[in-house]
Amino acid sequence: VAPGVVENGLWLAVRFLRSDDSIRNRVLALAVDKNLRLRFAGLLVAGDLDGPETTRALIQAGARDAEDRWMRTAILSSPATQSGQLLAALVKEPVFRSQATRGHAGLARQLAAALAAGGKPAGLKPVFAALSDAEVDPSGNSDNWWKLAVVSGLADGLRRQIAHGLPESVAALLANPPPDLADSTDGVRKVVESARRILCDPATPVGERLAAIPMIEHLPASEASALIGPLLNRREPAEIQKAALETLIRMGGNFVAATLYANLAMMGGDARVGAMQFLQSRPTELLKKINAGVINPSLVDASARWLFANHGSADVRALAQEIFGRATGDRKALVSRYTATVAEWTGSVDEGHKLFLQACSVCHRFRGEGTDVGPDISDVRIKSPAMLLSDILDPNGTVEPRWESYSIRTKGGRSYMGIIESESNEAIVIRGLGGTETIPRHQIEAYEPLGVSLMPEGLEASLTESKMADLLAYLRSTRDGG
Repeated sequence: VAPGVVENGLWLAVRFLRSDDSIRNRVLALAVDKNLRLRFAGLLVAGDLDGPETTRALIQAGARDAEDRWMRTAILSSPATQSGQLLAALVKEPVFRSQATRGHAGLARQLAAALAAGGKPAGLKPVFAALSDAEVDPSGNSDNWWKLAVVSGLADGLRRQIAHGLPESVAALLANPPPDLADSTDGVRKVVESARRILCDPATPVGERLAAIPMIEHLPASEASALIGPLLNRREPAEIQKAALETLIRMGGNFVAATLYANLAMMGGDARVGAMQFLQSRPTELLKKINAGVINPSLVDASARWLFANHGSADVRALAQEIFGRATGDRKALVSRYTATVAEWTGSVDEGHKLFLQACSVCHRFRGEGTDVGPDISDVRIKSPAMLLSDILDPNGTVEPRWESYSIRTKGGRSYMGIIESESNEAIVIRGLGGTETIPRHQIEAYEPLGVSLMPEGLEASLTESKMADLLAYLRSTRDGG
Protein backbone atom coordinates (compact mmCIF):
# COMPACT_ATOMS: atom_id res chain seq x y z
CA VAL A 1 0.00 0.00 0.00
CA ALA A 2 1.30 3.47 -0.90
CA PRO A 3 2.58 5.45 2.12
CA GLY A 4 0.12 8.28 1.43
CA VAL A 5 -2.82 5.89 1.68
CA VAL A 6 -1.48 4.45 4.95
CA GLU A 7 -0.98 7.96 6.31
CA ASN A 8 -4.59 8.89 5.63
CA GLY A 9 -5.71 5.64 7.22
CA LEU A 10 -3.81 6.60 10.37
CA TRP A 11 -5.89 9.71 10.86
CA LEU A 12 -9.05 7.64 10.50
CA ALA A 13 -7.73 5.08 13.00
CA VAL A 14 -7.68 7.53 15.91
CA ARG A 15 -11.28 6.84 16.93
CA PHE A 16 -10.67 3.07 17.12
CA LEU A 17 -7.39 3.04 19.06
CA ARG A 18 -8.86 2.20 22.46
CA SER A 19 -11.49 -0.23 21.22
CA ASP A 20 -9.64 -2.32 18.64
CA ASP A 21 -6.41 -4.09 19.65
CA SER A 22 -5.43 -4.94 16.06
CA ILE A 23 -5.64 -1.30 14.97
CA ARG A 24 -3.73 -0.16 18.05
CA ASN A 25 -0.95 -2.67 17.38
CA ARG A 26 -0.74 -1.61 13.73
CA VAL A 27 -0.45 2.06 14.70
CA LEU A 28 2.33 1.25 17.18
CA ALA A 29 4.14 -0.71 14.46
CA LEU A 30 3.90 2.25 12.06
CA ALA A 31 5.43 4.51 14.72
CA VAL A 32 8.69 2.60 14.17
CA ASP A 33 8.26 2.04 10.40
CA LYS A 34 11.23 2.41 8.04
CA ASN A 35 9.49 5.31 6.25
CA LEU A 36 10.18 8.57 8.11
CA ARG A 37 6.88 10.22 7.15
CA LEU A 38 4.90 7.18 8.35
CA ARG A 39 6.92 7.08 11.56
CA PHE A 40 6.03 10.73 12.14
CA ALA A 41 2.31 10.20 11.49
CA GLY A 42 2.25 6.97 13.48
CA LEU A 43 3.98 8.61 16.42
CA LEU A 44 1.50 11.50 16.46
CA VAL A 45 -1.42 9.05 16.63
CA ALA A 46 0.23 6.56 19.01
CA GLY A 47 1.32 9.36 21.34
CA ASP A 48 -2.26 9.69 22.64
CA LEU A 49 -2.18 6.12 23.98
CA ASP A 50 -1.05 5.16 27.46
CA GLY A 51 1.05 2.14 28.31
CA PRO A 52 4.55 0.71 27.96
CA GLU A 53 4.19 0.08 24.20
CA THR A 54 3.71 3.80 23.56
CA THR A 55 6.63 4.69 25.82
CA ARG A 56 8.80 2.21 23.96
CA ALA A 57 7.85 3.70 20.60
CA LEU A 58 8.67 7.18 21.88
CA ILE A 59 12.04 5.98 23.19
CA GLN A 60 12.87 4.37 19.84
CA ALA A 61 11.91 7.58 18.05
CA GLY A 62 14.09 9.63 20.39
CA ALA A 63 17.10 7.38 19.82
CA ARG A 64 16.60 7.15 16.06
CA ASP A 65 15.13 10.46 14.91
CA ALA A 66 16.11 13.17 17.40
CA GLU A 67 17.94 15.11 14.67
CA ASP A 68 14.63 15.68 12.88
CA ARG A 69 12.80 18.65 14.45
CA TRP A 70 9.38 17.35 13.37
CA MET A 71 10.00 14.01 15.07
CA ARG A 72 11.10 15.84 18.20
CA THR A 73 7.84 17.78 18.04
CA ALA A 74 5.85 14.55 17.71
CA ILE A 75 7.59 13.10 20.77
CA LEU A 76 7.02 16.26 22.80
CA SER A 77 3.32 16.32 21.87
CA SER A 78 2.64 13.05 23.68
CA PRO A 79 1.02 13.19 27.15
CA ALA A 80 3.64 10.62 28.19
CA THR A 81 6.21 13.43 28.37
CA GLN A 82 4.53 14.71 31.54
CA SER A 83 5.22 11.62 33.67
CA GLY A 84 9.01 11.90 33.81
CA GLN A 85 9.23 8.18 33.13
CA LEU A 86 9.78 8.77 29.42
CA LEU A 87 12.81 11.04 29.89
CA ALA A 88 14.24 8.78 32.60
CA ALA A 89 13.91 5.75 30.31
CA LEU A 90 15.26 7.62 27.27
CA VAL A 91 18.50 8.70 28.97
CA LYS A 92 19.10 5.10 30.06
CA GLU A 93 18.80 3.88 26.46
CA PRO A 94 22.37 3.00 25.24
CA VAL A 95 21.65 4.01 21.63
CA PHE A 96 20.43 7.43 22.74
CA ARG A 97 23.26 8.01 25.21
CA SER A 98 25.91 7.12 22.63
CA GLN A 99 24.92 10.02 20.33
CA ALA A 100 25.99 13.36 21.74
CA THR A 101 24.44 15.44 18.93
CA ARG A 102 22.59 18.75 19.03
CA GLY A 103 19.33 16.97 18.22
CA HIS A 104 19.67 14.44 21.03
CA ALA A 105 20.72 17.12 23.50
CA GLY A 106 17.86 19.33 22.32
CA LEU A 107 15.29 16.58 22.87
CA ALA A 108 16.56 15.81 26.37
CA ARG A 109 16.55 19.52 27.21
CA GLN A 110 13.02 20.06 25.85
CA LEU A 111 11.60 17.06 27.70
CA ALA A 112 13.17 18.24 30.96
CA ALA A 113 11.92 21.78 30.39
CA ALA A 114 8.36 20.54 29.81
CA LEU A 115 8.47 18.58 33.05
CA ALA A 116 9.82 21.45 35.13
CA ALA A 117 7.37 23.93 33.59
CA GLY A 118 4.54 21.71 34.82
CA GLY A 119 5.57 22.55 38.39
CA LYS A 120 4.94 19.05 39.78
CA PRO A 121 7.70 17.48 41.93
CA ALA A 122 6.39 13.96 41.24
CA GLY A 123 7.16 14.37 37.53
CA LEU A 124 10.79 15.25 38.25
CA LYS A 125 11.45 12.40 40.66
CA PRO A 126 12.28 9.73 38.01
CA VAL A 127 14.59 12.19 36.26
CA PHE A 128 16.41 13.18 39.45
CA ALA A 129 16.81 9.49 40.24
CA ALA A 130 18.27 8.86 36.76
CA LEU A 131 20.80 11.67 37.28
CA SER A 132 21.78 10.35 40.71
CA ASP A 133 22.02 6.71 39.60
CA ALA A 134 23.85 7.35 36.32
CA GLU A 135 26.79 5.06 35.82
CA VAL A 136 29.73 5.22 33.45
CA ASP A 137 28.80 4.10 29.94
CA PRO A 138 30.25 0.56 29.52
CA SER A 139 31.27 1.42 25.94
CA GLY A 140 33.75 3.92 27.33
CA ASN A 141 31.94 6.96 25.88
CA SER A 142 31.39 9.91 28.16
CA ASP A 143 27.72 10.59 28.85
CA ASN A 144 27.95 13.93 30.60
CA TRP A 145 26.24 15.56 27.62
CA TRP A 146 22.75 14.25 28.44
CA LYS A 147 23.08 15.19 32.11
CA LEU A 148 24.01 18.74 31.13
CA ALA A 149 21.14 18.88 28.65
CA VAL A 150 18.64 17.66 31.25
CA VAL A 151 19.73 20.13 33.93
CA SER A 152 19.77 22.98 31.41
CA GLY A 153 16.21 22.04 30.45
CA LEU A 154 15.19 21.91 34.11
CA ALA A 155 16.55 25.42 34.61
CA ASP A 156 14.62 26.71 31.62
CA GLY A 157 11.39 24.99 32.67
CA LEU A 158 11.58 26.17 36.27
CA ARG A 159 11.78 29.72 35.01
CA ARG A 160 8.68 29.23 32.82
CA GLN A 161 6.46 27.41 35.32
CA ILE A 162 2.70 27.67 35.06
CA ALA A 163 1.62 26.19 38.39
CA HIS A 164 4.67 27.44 40.37
CA GLY A 165 4.80 24.29 42.45
CA LEU A 166 8.59 24.29 42.34
CA PRO A 167 11.35 26.84 43.08
CA GLU A 168 12.04 29.08 40.09
CA SER A 169 15.72 28.26 39.59
CA VAL A 170 18.05 25.29 39.89
CA ALA A 171 20.00 27.05 42.64
CA ALA A 172 16.81 27.59 44.66
CA LEU A 173 15.74 24.00 44.02
CA LEU A 174 19.03 22.67 45.36
CA ALA A 175 18.93 25.00 48.36
CA ASN A 176 15.36 24.15 49.31
CA PRO A 177 14.07 21.07 47.46
CA PRO A 178 10.45 19.88 47.86
CA PRO A 179 10.13 16.86 50.20
CA ASP A 180 9.60 14.47 47.26
CA LEU A 181 12.98 15.45 45.80
CA ALA A 182 15.03 16.09 48.94
CA ASP A 183 16.90 12.78 48.81
CA SER A 184 17.69 12.81 45.09
CA THR A 185 19.37 16.16 44.32
CA ASP A 186 22.98 14.92 44.38
CA GLY A 187 23.00 14.17 40.66
CA VAL A 188 21.75 17.65 39.77
CA ARG A 189 24.27 19.26 42.10
CA LYS A 190 27.19 17.37 40.51
CA VAL A 191 26.10 18.35 37.01
CA VAL A 192 25.95 22.04 37.94
CA GLU A 193 29.40 21.86 39.51
CA SER A 194 30.88 20.15 36.45
CA ALA A 195 29.41 22.57 33.88
CA ARG A 196 31.95 25.34 34.45
CA ARG A 197 34.86 22.90 34.18
CA ILE A 198 33.50 21.40 30.97
CA LEU A 199 32.99 24.80 29.35
CA CYS A 200 36.52 25.92 30.12
CA ASP A 201 38.26 22.70 29.04
CA PRO A 202 38.92 22.53 25.26
CA ALA A 203 39.92 18.87 25.67
CA THR A 204 36.38 17.88 26.70
CA PRO A 205 34.40 16.24 23.85
CA VAL A 206 32.54 18.79 21.72
CA GLY A 207 29.18 17.08 22.40
CA GLU A 208 29.54 17.65 26.16
CA ARG A 209 30.55 21.26 25.71
CA LEU A 210 27.60 21.90 23.37
CA ALA A 211 25.27 20.46 26.00
CA ALA A 212 26.81 22.66 28.70
CA ILE A 213 26.59 25.95 26.80
CA PRO A 214 22.83 26.57 27.34
CA MET A 215 23.40 26.42 31.10
CA ILE A 216 25.18 29.75 30.80
CA GLU A 217 21.74 31.35 30.39
CA HIS A 218 20.99 30.66 34.01
CA LEU A 219 24.10 32.31 35.46
CA PRO A 220 24.50 35.93 36.61
CA ALA A 221 25.33 38.27 33.69
CA SER A 222 28.92 38.93 34.80
CA GLU A 223 29.73 35.24 35.11
CA ALA A 224 27.91 34.39 31.89
CA SER A 225 29.87 37.01 29.95
CA ALA A 226 33.19 35.78 31.36
CA LEU A 227 32.41 32.18 30.39
CA ILE A 228 30.92 32.81 26.97
CA GLY A 229 33.53 35.25 25.65
CA PRO A 230 36.30 32.65 25.20
CA LEU A 231 33.84 30.27 23.52
CA LEU A 232 33.43 32.81 20.70
CA ASN A 233 37.14 32.70 19.90
CA ARG A 234 38.11 31.50 16.42
CA ARG A 235 40.28 28.78 18.00
CA GLU A 236 37.09 27.04 19.16
CA PRO A 237 35.23 24.66 16.80
CA ALA A 238 32.70 26.48 14.61
CA GLU A 239 29.76 24.68 16.23
CA ILE A 240 30.92 25.79 19.70
CA GLN A 241 31.13 29.39 18.49
CA LYS A 242 27.68 29.14 16.92
CA ALA A 243 26.05 27.64 20.01
CA ALA A 244 27.71 30.22 22.27
CA LEU A 245 26.53 33.08 20.03
CA GLU A 246 22.96 31.74 19.91
CA THR A 247 22.88 31.35 23.69
CA LEU A 248 24.28 34.83 24.29
CA ILE A 249 21.77 36.51 21.97
CA ARG A 250 18.89 34.52 23.47
CA MET A 251 19.80 35.82 26.93
CA GLY A 252 19.10 39.43 25.96
CA GLY A 253 20.11 42.43 28.08
CA ASN A 254 22.66 45.19 27.62
CA PHE A 255 25.61 42.92 28.35
CA VAL A 256 25.00 40.96 25.11
CA ALA A 257 26.19 43.77 22.84
CA ALA A 258 29.04 44.57 25.23
CA THR A 259 30.22 40.95 25.15
CA LEU A 260 30.05 40.85 21.35
CA TYR A 261 31.99 44.09 20.94
CA ALA A 262 34.65 42.87 23.38
CA ASN A 263 35.18 39.63 21.45
CA LEU A 264 34.41 40.65 17.85
CA ALA A 265 38.05 40.84 16.73
CA MET A 266 38.78 37.28 17.90
CA MET A 267 35.71 35.57 16.39
CA GLY A 268 35.74 33.16 13.49
CA GLY A 269 34.12 34.23 10.22
CA ASP A 270 30.68 32.67 10.65
CA ALA A 271 30.34 33.77 14.28
CA ARG A 272 31.40 37.31 13.38
CA VAL A 273 28.76 37.48 10.64
CA GLY A 274 26.11 36.41 13.16
CA ALA A 275 27.38 38.90 15.70
CA MET A 276 27.32 41.72 13.16
CA GLN A 277 23.73 40.89 12.20
CA PHE A 278 22.77 41.35 15.85
CA LEU A 279 24.81 44.53 16.32
CA GLN A 280 23.43 46.04 13.11
CA SER A 281 19.94 45.89 14.64
CA ARG A 282 21.22 48.61 16.99
CA PRO A 283 22.81 50.85 14.37
CA THR A 284 23.43 54.01 16.39
CA GLU A 285 25.79 52.31 18.84
CA LEU A 286 27.55 50.37 16.06
CA LEU A 287 28.09 53.42 13.86
CA LYS A 288 29.36 55.49 16.77
CA LYS A 289 31.94 52.80 17.55
CA ILE A 290 33.00 52.68 13.90
CA ASN A 291 33.26 56.46 13.80
CA ALA A 292 35.41 56.37 16.94
CA GLY A 293 37.76 53.82 15.38
CA VAL A 294 36.78 51.01 17.76
CA ILE A 295 35.23 48.79 15.04
CA ASN A 296 36.63 48.30 11.54
CA PRO A 297 34.13 49.65 8.97
CA SER A 298 35.07 46.81 6.60
CA LEU A 299 33.01 44.45 8.79
CA VAL A 300 29.86 46.16 7.50
CA ASP A 301 28.98 44.80 4.06
CA ALA A 302 27.44 46.78 1.18
CA SER A 303 23.90 45.64 1.99
CA ALA A 304 24.09 46.78 5.60
CA ARG A 305 25.64 50.09 4.54
CA TRP A 306 22.66 50.67 2.28
CA LEU A 307 20.27 49.87 5.12
CA PHE A 308 21.96 52.46 7.32
CA ALA A 309 22.02 55.07 4.55
CA ASN A 310 18.25 54.63 4.11
CA HIS A 311 17.38 54.24 7.79
CA GLY A 312 14.29 55.81 9.32
CA SER A 313 16.45 57.75 11.81
CA ALA A 314 18.07 60.92 10.50
CA ASP A 315 20.95 60.45 12.99
CA VAL A 316 21.69 56.98 11.64
CA ARG A 317 21.56 58.22 8.04
CA ALA A 318 23.93 61.06 8.81
CA LEU A 319 26.43 58.79 10.57
CA ALA A 320 26.30 56.25 7.74
CA GLN A 321 26.91 58.89 5.09
CA GLU A 322 29.79 60.35 7.11
CA ILE A 323 31.43 56.92 7.50
CA PHE A 324 30.66 55.20 4.22
CA GLY A 325 29.81 58.08 1.93
CA ARG A 326 26.92 58.07 -0.50
CA ALA A 327 26.56 56.13 -3.73
CA THR A 328 26.64 58.96 -6.25
CA GLY A 329 26.73 59.51 -9.97
CA ASP A 330 24.62 58.60 -12.94
CA ARG A 331 23.68 54.93 -12.59
CA LYS A 332 22.91 54.59 -16.29
CA ALA A 333 26.33 56.00 -17.22
CA LEU A 334 27.98 53.65 -14.73
CA VAL A 335 26.22 50.65 -16.29
CA SER A 336 27.33 51.78 -19.77
CA ARG A 337 30.94 52.16 -18.63
CA TYR A 338 31.00 48.72 -17.00
CA THR A 339 29.33 47.13 -20.02
CA ALA A 340 32.01 48.44 -22.35
CA THR A 341 34.91 47.57 -20.04
CA VAL A 342 33.77 44.16 -18.76
CA ALA A 343 33.41 42.90 -22.33
CA GLU A 344 37.21 43.18 -22.62
CA TRP A 345 37.84 40.81 -19.70
CA THR A 346 37.73 37.02 -19.60
CA GLY A 347 36.35 36.30 -16.17
CA SER A 348 37.26 33.43 -13.83
CA VAL A 349 34.35 31.18 -12.82
CA ASP A 350 36.11 30.13 -9.60
CA GLU A 351 36.84 33.71 -8.56
CA GLY A 352 33.28 34.66 -9.51
CA HIS A 353 31.91 31.94 -7.24
CA LYS A 354 33.86 33.42 -4.33
CA LEU A 355 32.49 36.89 -5.14
CA PHE A 356 28.93 35.55 -5.27
CA LEU A 357 29.34 34.09 -1.77
CA GLN A 358 30.80 37.38 -0.49
CA ALA A 359 28.53 39.93 -2.17
CA CYS A 360 25.34 38.23 -3.35
CA SER A 361 24.54 35.16 -1.26
CA VAL A 362 23.30 37.27 1.66
CA CYS A 363 20.16 38.00 -0.39
CA HIS A 364 20.04 35.56 -3.30
CA ARG A 365 20.01 31.80 -3.59
CA PHE A 366 21.75 30.24 -6.60
CA ARG A 367 22.69 26.62 -7.22
CA GLY A 368 21.88 25.62 -3.68
CA GLU A 369 23.90 28.37 -2.00
CA GLY A 370 22.76 31.61 -0.41
CA THR A 371 19.55 32.93 1.14
CA ASP A 372 16.05 33.49 -0.23
CA VAL A 373 15.63 37.17 0.62
CA GLY A 374 15.59 38.83 -2.81
CA PRO A 375 14.23 37.65 -6.17
CA ASP A 376 15.04 34.28 -7.70
CA ILE A 377 18.07 34.67 -10.02
CA SER A 378 17.94 31.24 -11.63
CA ASP A 379 17.28 32.92 -15.00
CA VAL A 380 20.61 34.79 -15.11
CA ARG A 381 22.07 32.66 -17.91
CA ILE A 382 19.45 33.87 -20.36
CA LYS A 383 20.17 37.52 -19.62
CA SER A 384 22.74 39.50 -21.53
CA PRO A 385 25.77 40.93 -19.69
CA ALA A 386 24.29 44.42 -20.08
CA MET A 387 21.01 43.34 -18.43
CA LEU A 388 22.87 41.70 -15.54
CA LEU A 389 25.05 44.76 -15.02
CA SER A 390 21.94 46.95 -14.95
CA ASP A 391 20.36 44.66 -12.32
CA ILE A 392 23.50 44.78 -10.17
CA LEU A 393 24.61 48.41 -10.51
CA ASP A 394 21.24 50.12 -10.93
CA PRO A 395 18.90 48.05 -8.70
CA ASN A 396 16.45 50.94 -8.31
CA GLY A 397 16.01 51.41 -12.04
CA THR A 398 12.94 49.18 -11.92
CA VAL A 399 11.48 47.98 -8.62
CA GLU A 400 8.59 45.53 -8.62
CA PRO A 401 6.12 46.27 -5.80
CA ARG A 402 6.68 42.87 -4.17
CA TRP A 403 10.45 43.60 -3.85
CA GLU A 404 10.09 47.14 -2.50
CA SER A 405 11.79 47.74 0.82
CA TYR A 406 9.94 48.81 3.94
CA SER A 407 11.17 50.29 7.19
CA ILE A 408 9.59 49.30 10.51
CA ARG A 409 10.49 50.86 13.85
CA THR A 410 9.10 49.41 17.08
CA LYS A 411 8.17 51.24 20.27
CA GLY A 412 11.13 49.55 21.94
CA GLY A 413 13.54 51.27 19.54
CA ARG A 414 14.34 48.29 17.29
CA SER A 415 14.51 48.93 13.55
CA TYR A 416 13.85 46.46 10.75
CA MET A 417 14.25 46.82 7.02
CA GLY A 418 13.27 44.36 4.34
CA ILE A 419 10.46 43.18 2.12
CA ILE A 420 7.01 42.39 3.50
CA GLU A 421 6.47 38.64 3.40
CA SER A 422 2.92 38.69 4.80
CA GLU A 423 0.52 40.82 6.83
CA SER A 424 -2.42 40.11 9.11
CA ASN A 425 -4.53 42.13 11.51
CA GLU A 426 -2.22 41.07 14.33
CA ALA A 427 1.29 41.17 12.87
CA ILE A 428 3.59 41.97 9.96
CA VAL A 429 6.21 39.48 8.77
CA ILE A 430 9.26 41.22 7.30
CA ARG A 431 12.13 39.42 5.58
CA GLY A 432 15.50 41.13 5.60
CA LEU A 433 19.20 40.39 5.64
CA GLY A 434 19.10 39.23 9.26
CA GLY A 435 16.29 36.73 8.64
CA THR A 436 12.53 36.79 8.98
CA GLU A 437 10.86 38.62 11.86
CA THR A 438 7.22 38.60 12.98
CA ILE A 439 6.36 41.96 14.54
CA PRO A 440 3.06 42.41 16.43
CA ARG A 441 1.21 45.47 15.15
CA HIS A 442 0.69 46.88 18.63
CA GLN A 443 4.50 47.16 18.98
CA ILE A 444 4.97 49.13 15.73
CA GLU A 445 5.67 52.86 16.02
CA ALA A 446 6.48 53.59 12.35
CA TYR A 447 5.93 51.58 9.17
CA GLU A 448 6.66 53.01 5.73
CA PRO A 449 7.71 52.03 2.21
CA LEU A 450 11.10 53.30 1.06
CA GLY A 451 10.39 53.25 -2.67
CA VAL A 452 13.64 51.44 -3.40
CA SER A 453 14.94 47.89 -3.76
CA LEU A 454 16.48 46.00 -0.86
CA MET A 455 19.52 45.50 -3.07
CA PRO A 456 22.01 48.29 -2.38
CA GLU A 457 23.46 50.78 -4.80
CA GLY A 458 27.21 51.22 -4.61
CA LEU A 459 28.40 47.66 -5.20
CA GLU A 460 30.94 49.08 -7.64
CA ALA A 461 32.97 50.11 -4.58
CA SER A 462 33.87 46.44 -4.01
CA LEU A 463 33.27 45.05 -7.51
CA THR A 464 35.79 46.55 -9.93
CA GLU A 465 35.41 45.87 -13.64
CA SER A 466 37.71 42.83 -13.45
CA LYS A 467 35.86 41.41 -10.46
CA MET A 468 32.53 42.06 -12.13
CA ALA A 469 33.77 40.05 -15.12
CA ASP A 470 34.54 37.17 -12.74
CA LEU A 471 31.08 37.39 -11.15
CA LEU A 472 29.31 37.40 -14.52
CA ALA A 473 31.42 34.46 -15.68
CA TYR A 474 30.18 32.44 -12.72
CA LEU A 475 26.53 33.50 -13.01
CA ARG A 476 26.45 32.71 -16.73
CA SER A 477 28.45 29.46 -16.49
CA THR A 478 26.98 25.97 -16.67
CA ARG A 479 26.70 23.97 -13.45
CA ASP A 480 30.00 22.17 -14.13
CA GLY A 481 31.80 25.49 -14.58
CA GLY A 482 32.01 25.37 -18.35
